[in-house]
Parts: sequence; C-alpha cells; structure tokens
Amino acid sequence: MKKLLVFIPLILLLFPMKIAAQSYDELWKQVEAAGRKDLPKTAIVSLRKIEKKAQREKAYGQLLAANFLALSIQTQISPDSMDVELNKLKAKAQQAERKDEVLSAIYNCVLGWIEQGKSDGNSAEYFKKALSNPSLLARQKAANYTPLVKIGKDDHIFGGDLLHVIGMQARDFDKLNRYYVEHGNREAACYTALLAVDEKDNKSELLDSLMRVYGDLPICGEVAISKYNCMSEDEEPAEKLVAFIDNALSRWPTWAPIEQLRNERKELTAPMSTAEVERDRVTSKDKDNTVQMEVRNVPSLTINITRTSLKGNTLYDVEDKNDLKAIKASLIPSSKQVIQRTYKDYKDYEILKDSFNLPALPVGVYLLEYVPSDSRLARAYSLYYVSDLFVMTEEQPDKRNRYVVVDANEGQPVPGATIRIEYRKDNWSSKPLTKILTTDSKGEAFITDPGYSSDVYVYTSKDQAFPTMDLKSNYDYYEADKNGEEANLYTDRSLYRPGQTVHASAIVYLMTQKGFKMKAEAGVSFDMILRDTNGKEVSRKAVTTDRFGTAAVDFELPSSGLTGDFTIITNSKGGGQVSFKVEEYKRPTFE
Repeated sequence: MKKLLVFIPLILLLFPMKIAAQSYDELWKQVEAAGRKDLPKTAIVSLRKIEKKAQREKAYGQLLAANFLALSIQTQISPDSMDVELNKLKAKAQQAERKDEVLSAIYNCVLGWIEQGKSDGNSAEYFKKALSNPSLLARQKAANYTPLVKIGKDDHIFGGDLLHVIGMQARDFDKLNRYYVEHGNREAACYTALLAVDEKDNKSELLDSLMRVYGDLPICGEVAISKYNCMSEDEEPAEKLVAFIDNALSRWPTWAPIEQLRNERKELTAPMSTAEVERDRVTSKDKDNTVQMEVRNVPSLTINITRTSLKGNTLYDVEDKNDLKAIKASLIPSSKQVIQRTYKDYKDYEILKDSFNLPALPVGVYLLEYVPSDSRLARAYSLYYVSDLFVMTEEQPDKRNRYVVVDANEGQPVPGATIRIEYRKDNWSSKPLTKILTTDSKGEAFITDPGYSSDVYVYTSKDQAFPTMDLKSNYDYYEADKNGEEANLYTDRSLYRPGQTVHASAIVYLMTQKGFKMKAEAGVSFDMILRDTNGKEVSRKAVTTDRFGTAAVDFELPSSGLTGDFTIITNSKGGGQVSFKVEEYKRPTFE
C-alpha cells in the first residue's frame, strides 16, 4: 500500500518545509537557516513568529507545526524542561477543548503519541479524546493542516479527511472501520478492516472473509497481499502459493502494489540448480559416489568432469575468482568427461530432486563444473580428489606421534610414502614449521613433539592427489580412584503434570579397587527428598535398601503451585540426585 496521510506529531530534526504562502515560506527558511548554523534559540524566535501569525489567521497546520518543532528544540536545548513543555502542551489542549474541537483533537492525538513512549504513559485516554467526534474530523480536510500533515498518494481512499490521520496515529482501526462502513466508503472500510485484522490472532481466516466481502474492489488486492504473506509464513507449498498469486493477479490487476505478488511468483519459479557430492575424496575404484541435485525450471544440466595438473596440497578455493582462473588453467582437456541430465514434464515452480553416480576415475585432482541450460544461472564448481592413499595418526607417550599410510582400497601399509607435516610448536599464532617424514616397511613414521599440528599431506611418486588434512591425534584420560558408597536415582518418567505420582527408585553400591569392582549395599537407610524448582523441600521419605541394594518410594506432586524443574536427592553417604519437569500440558489426541 502506498503511504497514506502521515501525521507528524513531534519533529525531531530541523528540515525545510515548503509552504504555498510566501510569508510562511520565508519564516520557515529562517528556521532552516538557523538550524544549519546550529542556532536553536534563533530558530525558536522564528517559530514563535509563525505561531503568532498562524494564530491570527487560524492556519492551524502552520501553528501546530511551529509549536511542536519549538517544543522539540527547547527540550533538546534543556532536556530538564521536557515536563514543563509537556504541561504547556496539555494546557493548550485544555484551552482548545473549550474553543475549537478539531484543534483539541489534534493536540490530544499528539499527547497520546508522546504518552506511548513512556513506560507509565496513558496514551489511551488522549487518543480516546482525539477520536471522540469522528464525524467532525471526517468533515475536515487534512490538506488544510499542512505542513503538520503530509499528504500521501492514496489520500483519495479516505476522501482526504482528517479522521483517518488521527485514527491511524491512535491505531483505533476498528473505530475507523465502523465509521466508513456506516457512511458507505467501502474502499476505506476495506483498508481499515485490513489494518484491524493485522492485529488479530485468526488473521488468515479473517482475510478470507474480507476477500469475500470486498472482492469486487481493486483495493482488495492489498488484502490478497496480506493473505499471501500469511500463507508464506505458514510455509504453504509452492503449488498453493503460485495458484493463489495467479488468482489474485487475475482478480485485482489494476491495484498497483499487486506487483509485489508478481515479483513473488518470479521468485517461486526462478531457475535454480544445486549440486552436492557425497564425498569429495574417493579412491580410483569408487563407482558409487553420489551427486545429489535439486533443480527448478531448468530444462537440462551438463556436468563436466576434467582432470587438472594440480596436486592435493594445492589450496585453491573455487569461490575465489583468481583461484578458479588458476584451476582452469591447469585443466587437461583430453581427460574431459560429460554427464547430461534432462528434465521434462514438470511445473515451473516444482523443485525436482535428482541423483547420479560419478564414474570411477584415475588418480588425480578433478574440477567438476555444473552448467545449467538457462544462461541466467551461474555455473557452479567443486574440486574432486581421487587418491588411493590414506593416512592415520596416533598420539603416543612422551609427546610422540605415530603416522601410518595405507592403501585406501586394501588397507595394506604403503612403504616409502612421503608425509609432509606443517605444524606450530607453541600455539596457533607461532611461526609454522615443516617436517618431512618417509614411511618404513610397515607404512609408519614417527615425530616427537609436533606441537599444534595443522596440515598433513601424504604422497608417493604415483599418487599426489591426496588432499591436505588437518590431522592430529589427541585424547584425555583420568584414573578412577573412587572408593566408597555410591547412589544412583531414577524416576519412571521425565515429565509430569501437577498432582501426579512420581515413582522414584535408588540403587546403592560400594565401589572398590579404584572403581573396577562394585557390590550392592543392602540394609542402607537414608531419606529421599523431593525439592521444587526453587530448591524448597516438598516431601521427604525414609527408605532402606534390599539385598539388591535397591529402594523405591512414591511422591505425590502438589496439585497447584510452582512448575518447572523438580529434583529428588538423598542424604546418604553416596549422595545422588535426579531431575524431572513438572508442567501443565495436554495429552495429544489421535484419529
């Protein structure tokens, strides 16, 4: 919807206002000049002149615009004067109530706007006063209150009245709607009903109702736009969205903002293709590496697979233009293989899922190029590594790391392989160091204290396509030395409603020999304590374990009061606790 009348109750910045009357124009130019020179007091002097002139001539638009701007400037000069200036404004509103009901409505509207910005404001009271006489405001032309009011392109919908200016500022859309319905202005009634619907919970159903009532009016195209937005937020399928758009475009083609739906349709049917390779590193014997595709509105797609002269440790990024140029310069044209995919008999909004397997390829680094038949879509690229090598590492005592290179197909060690390790000795910001290792007859190589290892590249004279890996083994361990009694607690569920019964149980056992042996503890007596979400004790019950070290108890949850995370603990030597949630919820129903 184009901007309608805009009410400017409090102007925060000095700006030029072009007024038809030359004398007012000159005064506003003085205000503007004072603002450019940062002379607020001079600006206020000029504004007071405008106020006096406007008071004599009953040019209320000029009067109020000057009045509010002066108030704004004064509070900027002296923030502590805000209450004083606000009281002056309230006094003027009271004076206007006795002399000029329209002027009073405007003052009260401004006061309502100001009160909205306060945490303890009472904007409703002022807005109610401002809209106490809708018929009077409807007879007033908003254009008579410039420059306070800015006229919008769609002012004709409301007959150029002052009513909707104030009503929209007050956001009393229901009251506006009732007035325009009673007075036969169906366009204004449709639009104000739409604004009222935007603030209701059952918005989608109400929009359907509006389209039935006002479907013969071009402005109902605005209702259709809101309905589409609801459908989009509800993630309706593309088929329904496109069908709705096509219907709306045929019913309300003259409504200018309906172009938004036309643009939405273009988005829903825009050509698209995505590709994702299951694994970007395979062996020369792999034949089942799948490419997953999604396409929309694309008749066909060509996948070019071309080997490069690159090695696996070449760190190029296909998203970088310069890197991509270097990759293309390394292509071996004679190795190119082409896969063609064709897509027919589907809707322009339909997203098709496709998949295919890449062929088994000789060892090397390849460029995959995805070329859509629609020239509007950019080509996509990815690097693809085919190598029969694989490297593993294992951290050992005394800061020693073991590396093993194996054949990725057979799992057998690869002797004589070169391992290039780039690492940092102290931390990630230290200077990188390089270490070159060669595997022995077992495919193994060792390095002491590699620090923060970052990149590992392994290769042989016949296979240099294995990609550089971030590879470093690490692990943590601790020695368990728990001797003594332990207790584990359990409940039959993790979620309860208030008033329900919690079945709780405990298992008590003795840990010995550094935690490797456990023995059930029979005849142990202790309390199980129920606490609410604030940690307050709700109930306590004494239990004694049986010969299996177990004990059970039931707790009745309070039927009212706090909900949230409840806890059961013990006061036994072995401690132990278990938590669960207490919430109000409804059981799901199934049909």
